[in-house]
Formats: sequence, structure tokens, C-alpha cells
Amino acid sequence: MLPPIPLIAAVMVVLLSMFGTPGGADPSSAPRPTEAVLNGSAATDLNGWSASADQGRITVERFSGRTGAPKPTGVRLSSGGNSGSWAFALVAIHRGFFEPGTYYRMTAYLRDLKGKGRAYGLLLANAQYQDQPAKTTEYGRPLDTKWVQVTRTFIATGTGGADTGVYLALPTAGSFQAEVTGVSVQRVDPPLPPRVPAGTAATTRVTFAGKAGSPPDPDIWNHETGGGGWGHGEPQIYTASTKNARLDGKGGLEITVRKDGGTYTSARLNSKGGVTVKAGSYLEVELTGPTGKGVWPAVWLIGTDVDTVGWPQSGEMDVYEASGGTPNIARTAVHLPTAADPTKERSYGWAEAESQTDLGEPADAAPHLYGVYFSDKLIRFYVDRKPAMTIWASDAKATGRLWPFGKSMYLVMNIAIAPNVDYSQTVFPRTMTIHAIGIWQGGIPF
Repeated sequence: MLPPIPLIAAVMVVLLSMFGTPGGADPSSAPRPTEAVLNGSAATDLNGWSASADQGRITVERFSGRTGAPKPTGVRLSSGGNSGSWAFALVAIHRGFFEPGTYYRMTAYLRDLKGKGRAYGLLLANAQYQDQPAKTTEYGRPLDTKWVQVTRTFIATGTGGADTGVYLALPTAGSFQAEVTGVSVQRVDPPLPPRVPAGTAATTRVTFAGKAGSPPDPDIWNHETGGGGWGHGEPQIYTASTKNARLDGKGGLEITVRKDGGTYTSARLNSKGGVTVKAGSYLEVELTGPTGKGVWPAVWLIGTDVDTVGWPQSGEMDVYEASGGTPNIARTAVHLPTAADPTKERSYGWAEAESQTDLGEPADAAPHLYGVYFSDKLIRFYVDRKPAMTIWASDAKATGRLWPFGKSMYLVMNIAIAPNVDYSQTVFPRTMTIHAIGIWQGGIPF
């Protein structure tokens, strides 16, 4: 479980629509082209490309005859020094390309000529950051001057607008010089989770029957105890006390964070050696979440090989994660190692729109279902059995990540106290109740 990483402000490349139909007729009846982008590599000229910024000036130039590049032609974007909040370049795409419910993959190749390891992002929007056919975003961070691929598969939730395009986010602080080519958006048919017949009983079901106040089953659950920050400077101390983890006598498990004087205590349980979730399975947890500023609950999966390979090579999937200060929002995330250095992590989620689900009520108002299907091909999260963020292995590998999810995982459940947050007005104790856990091997049961 990692805190959100702030995204840097952006320069954007948006591909504006150049093609309409006579008299402004709706082009949706015409056959959709296989490629959305009209001039993504500036094959013969800069037709359709332009740039602007709220501070400073973005220069757009064409390069050609480049050997060793993904394409021999492309566009160079540069600035002598920016200090504003936005800048963008525009290139045309086909109008009426996107169809809600259809899957697409957006791709661009870029390199940072100064090689400073800055972040570059790819998404869909117009010049006003509106009319987005999807909220999906992918960021890359070239560590040197080599070409990198930035790519992400997504499902369209809207059609976009007449000026919707591809948005390439670049650093806005200081000077930069980047080259871009191979900008593309195409329809794809990615792998999706298989289904087992509706109503199929869970392969494994974990319940919490027992007398109120009893500890959780020690044959399944292990306590991780101690303080010391847990990697994020968190102030809580995890204990094995039933004050922090106990059965509620109604079939649920209560994990409670308490304030005892100036000390915060909580519980962190794992199912290592007790219950594992095999690749190709769907895990579903029914829980009632806690609220309150600074309260940081999570239910997550981590690779059973973590003691051997370490984190992040083990992989991690955050099935339910929340910030109590935004009580209606449930979050998901995926943490993976990088191919260049498997000891370093690159995540998906948390700040991404698709990784956030509005429950329509505070998390402590009622139980909700939080699920995930994972395999060697994809991860798809669900909230109340409705799809949330989806990550495909092909995208992860193409962008310099490893994919450690074709293996078994075990569960971790905890409540932390977020560091660097004013939680002085939060009233403790705060409790997360786990009502039931089900695992379906082979696919999703709905």
C-alpha cells in the first residue's frame, strides 16, 4: 500500500479533429477508420500540429531521416523554460472515431533529449481538458535519451468532441526538449476475465463465525506487529490484541484503530500459509469501511514469493484502499517492478479516475463488495460487481514493467494512520468490518 504520487503539471499534445462531413452532418454513420490519428508521425509535414502554453512558448519542429527511431519522421517539442501550469500541442484525429463500450489502445513513442527522468503522460482530451472519451492516463519516465513506448488499453465511455485528441503530458518546470512519433489510437480486442456459471458457489469461502470478542482463526490469519513507520512514517503500532482485531459475534471480523493517549494502535493481518488465491481466480471481499480524516484502510494481495524475491517483485494488488477524508471514494491500485531494475516500482491507480469509485454514500454506511480477477494476462477490479480499473499485461510489459501476477497471492488487511495528515479532529476508534471473503477459481461468477 503506497501513498499517492503527485503528477507533475503537463504540456499536452492533443490531436484535434480536422475532418468533418459536409454541412456538419453526423459522421457516425460512416465506416470508422482503423486508426484515429491522422498525422501522428508527421510523415510529410506538420499539418495539424500546433502548440501553446500559459507561460512561455512551445516550439514544434519536424524531424526526418532518423535512423534508430520507431519511425523515421516525427515531431520535436521544446521550450526554453516554463513556469506555468499548462502547455499543449495539437494534432488532428478522425472525428466520430470513439464508440462507448469499445476497447482501444493509445500509443506514442517519445524520448527526452535531456534524459532527466521526467514524467510524460498520454491520455485523451481537448485543449480545455474536456470532451474525454475515456479518463485513462498512462505515464512514462525516460531515464536517458533512449526511445520509450507509452501505451495503455482502455474502454471508451463516451464519444468525445469535435476537438478531442491525444494529450501528451510533459514537464512544465524549466526547459525541455522531447521528440515524439508513432502517436496512435486503434480499436483492439483485449483478453477479458472468463466467467463461471452465475450462482456457482465459491471455491473457497472464508467466514468469521465465533463468539464476539474472540481473535480471528490463527490457522488462517497471522498478525504483523510493531511500529516504526511501516515504510511511510505511519504513527500506528500494530498489535495482536483483540482490542484491534476481533470477531463481532455476527459473522464478521472487526479491525479497529484506536487512540490510547498519544499512541495509535491497530491491526494488520495476513493469510500467508492459511489462504492463497491462485492466478486465474476472482477474489471478492464484503466489507464496511471506516471513515475519518487520516484513517487509511486497505485490503490487498501480495505474491506468496515475497519473502524470496522481495517487494515489488512479488507484485501487489490493492483491492480496497481508501482515504477516510474522502469517505465516499474507494480506490484500487497495482504495484509492479520495472524491467530495468526490479527493485524499483511503477504503479497504476490511486490518482487515476478509473481507480476511484464513488460509492454514493460514506464507506461506513453499508457493506460493499470489492473484487479482483487476475491472471498472467490481466487484472480487473470490481466494486459491487461493476468493473473498475483494468490493467493488461501487454501494456505493462510494453512500458517497461514486469508482470508478476501469473502466480498465487495471499491477503493482507489493515488500517493505518496516514502520515502528514491532520487527523486531530478525527474521533477514534475507527473500525473496518470484514463480513465475508469468497474465491472463485476459473473466472467471475456474474
